[in-house]
Amino acid sequence: MPRTQTTLVKPLYFAAGATDLAVEKLREIPAEYKRLQEQAKRVDAPTVRVAVEDYSTKATGKAVQVYDELVDRGQKLVRNVRRQKATQVLSERVDTTKRQAKATVTTARKSAAATKTRTKATATSAKKTTGAAGDAVKDGASKVG
Repeated sequence: MPRTQTTLVKPLYFAAGATDLAVEKLREIPAEYKRLQEQAKRVDAPTVRVAVEDYSTKATGKAVQVYDELVDRGQKLVRNVRRQKATQVLSERVDTTKRQAKATVTTARKSAAATKTRTKATATSAKKTTGAAGDAVKDGASKVG
């Protein structure tokens, strides 16, 4: 992928990866809740404070790592969705619709051009007929009068 395109789609892959991870983690909540309940019974305040400080110093580096992992995960998810039969069928239908729309526009333009040409021809014919009718009226009037 060109660098510009990669830069533009990376946040989309991140969002797809983050959503997929969130769903996975939500499924783990019931078991994790029970584990944390048991663990909370054995933890004291100084231990929690040290753990929080340690975690906060590591969080910045971890955030970048997690972001990149979620981008990769999202990219894999999007690749899998693109390979699905339903996605391919939809893509083919979109291409067909685009081709049909272009053909419709071309047909409409040609029809408009043909109508314009026929209208001009009709107007020219009407002028000639009107001129001939005027001449016939003058000729008839001169013979009568």
